[in-house]
Amino acid sequence: MPMRLEHSAILLGFRHDDEFDPDGAVTIRAVRVMLRENIPNLSAIVGQRIKESFAVLLDAPLQQKGVMKASVLAFAKMALVQPCIQISYGDELGMYCQASCATEALAKSLGEDHLGRMFMAWRGSMREVGKHLEMLIKERLAAHANGSDEQYLDLARFVIASSRAPEQKDPVRLRQLLIAMAFTFAHQPPMALAWAIIELGQHHEYIELLRSEICTVEQEGHADLINHLPLMESVLRESSRLHPLDGLTVQRKAVNPFSFSYGIHLPVGTLVAVPQQAILRDPANYSDPDQFNPFRFHPYSAPGQAVRKWTDVDPQYLFWGSLAKPCPGRWMASHLLKQFLVQFLKNYDFELLDPNNCKSATQAMNLIGDMTCLDSIFSGCSEVFQEVQTYFAE
Repeated sequence: MPMRLEHSAILLGFRHDDEFDPDGAVTIRAVRVMLRENIPNLSAIVGQRIKESFAVLLDAPLQQKGVMKASVLAFAKMALVQPCIQISYGDELGMYCQASCATEALAKSLGEDHLGRMFMAWRGSMREVGKHLEMLIKERLAAHANGSDEQYLDLARFVIASSRAPEQKDPVRLRQLLIAMAFTFAHQPPMALAWAIIELGQHHEYIELLRSEICTVEQEGHADLINHLPLMESVLRESSRLHPLDGLTVQRKAVNPFSFSYGIHLPVGTLVAVPQQAILRDPANYSDPDQFNPFRFHPYSAPGQAVRKWTDVDPQYLFWGSLAKPCPGRWMASHLLKQFLVQFLKNYDFELLDPNNCKSATQAMNLIGDMTCLDSIFSGCSEVFQEVQTYFAE
């Protein structure tokens, strides 16, 4: 834990525990309330950004060569960059954020604060993002002051609207907070998506079942198609059960000495956490826990019965954090990945190069896909995709 990189080293000085919003009220209102309420309004533009990403990353190369090879994780990261920027900042900053996402990921892996700061300073991408974000915040604060910010539909507007105290409206702090939120969207959903793609690549029978579900829902004419895909919910929940992004979750520090009834004593300063990975693979909680079986969460009974959603939290499924304070952005993340999978499965096919060699590697307690577990679908890369594929594989 002492060797982990402080987030302030790579997020323009942002700290989630500052004195101006110690309980995270701004984040909770902006993300859990305003963003969640506006998911239906964001759905069309997010879907369009995913379609545009596919056009660049897949359609152009496939038209040239027919097949292309790609890292699953690198592809997931690149394909979700534009939708994540749209959610965070709207249309204005898309061209500036892409390189910084990759830079910050590498800085995290360095493991030391001063190395992280040195690398980010040398790369310069965060300064570039910060400069353009500073201009956006100035415009948005003015729009909020004169009541004309209804035209915007993104986290920048929601954060400013949720910031009540003068210190919370400080442009420097707003810039830091929006950078932190953007990086959360740019890193966690792609890793969850990569594992879902890998599991589907290892279990092709579910691809056809999902395509059938999508087709059926489209024929039924649901305006909110994304909310009528129970099998897709179950696939995402099951792939995340097998591959949680953190082996340990709900990390806390003892502020007072504490002794458990069975004799374990925690001195002040002891770090404790819930062993999420062990819980999610405990046979007492899940039968055949090492097997990919989405139907464990999918009811066979009559339509209309409640289905376990990917976003549901319970003591045996802490993928989103604690029951008291789970991830406030999980509904947007769920909608984003379901939008991606609908378009992806309808329009493309894929297979893993080595479906029996899909390992995981731990970095800073996060589980990521082994970069040798590649394939996907596609061969023939555009220059930008080749460059990013090489970057993440190195």
